[in-house]
Amino acid sequence: MRVKIFSCHYKTPAKPVNNELFADILSGAKSDPDGHFIGDLDGENISEQNVFSEIRHHYYVWKNLLDDYEYIGFDHYRRRFFITPMPFEKLNKISPHFAGQRDAFDADQKLHEIEQSREDFLEHLNIRDSFSVSESQNFKNWLSQYDVIVPRMWHLHDRPDLESEWKNSGLPPQMWELFMEAMRNHKQFLPLPHYPVRTSNHNSIFIMKTELFDEYMSGLFGTIKDLEALMEGKIHHFPRMWGYVAEKALNYFILAQRKKNPFFNVAQLPLIVRTIHDDL
Repeated sequence: MRVKIFSCHYKTPAKPVNNELFADILSGAKSDPDGHFIGDLDGENISEQNVFSEIRHHYYVWKNLLDDYEYIGFDHYRRRFFITPMPFEKLNKISPHFAGQRDAFDADQKLHEIEQSREDFLEHLNIRDSFSVSESQNFKNWLSQYDVIVPRMWHLHDRPDLESEWKNSGLPPQMWELFMEAMRNHKQFLPLPHYPVRTSNHNSIFIMKTELFDEYMSGLFGTIKDLEALMEGKIHHFPRMWGYVAEKALNYFILAQRKKNPFFNVAQLPLIVRTIHDDL
């Protein structure tokens, strides 16, 4: 089974990881000649459109690499899926720190992420680069049971639902209804849920079957096109605009899939996080 999880970067990664399972992808660059990272200028791209944020990387993979993989995933240069397919004893020998992190995640299934120091975060990248053949296969075997993998869910305790979160987070409040209207034009997000969405995936981090990724991206870019038309003369572009839309749209895509197929299978993985932006 062919799997690739792309980590999205806006500057050259300090510790590149490019192997069977993982690859770094960099905005506004050609691919590194030594194979350390993929650049999104090598094919069809929207690299210069900063309003798409990390969705630029999703677009590049969608348009240029779709046929290469059976599962496609994305995390970020400072937010990574915590994937440790080796036995605990081996992990403890390689990294007592991350063996402890695995214990913490196992002991508290509601713990969705743990902040790391720069040194520990880079150590985790070394772990990603040290899977044995059998450990990589174990991960693939596990992944093959699921349609989509997302980070552990955020429960919006400080807001009643996604709509309230959007309207109280500094984003244009009036844009929410236009967003809902635009999604109603696209079957990928239908039917929209009857009840308010109270748990959420953030940051557009996921792994999914390639055919689902294609379906999601088609619906997302159709929604963005319609939303831009609805916003004309009412709301101006703002930084990372379509990135905010995408991370909300992913939730509605998954909920719509569950309505169509009650056995649609979603798993959750925790994240490790480096909160400082500019030291990786």
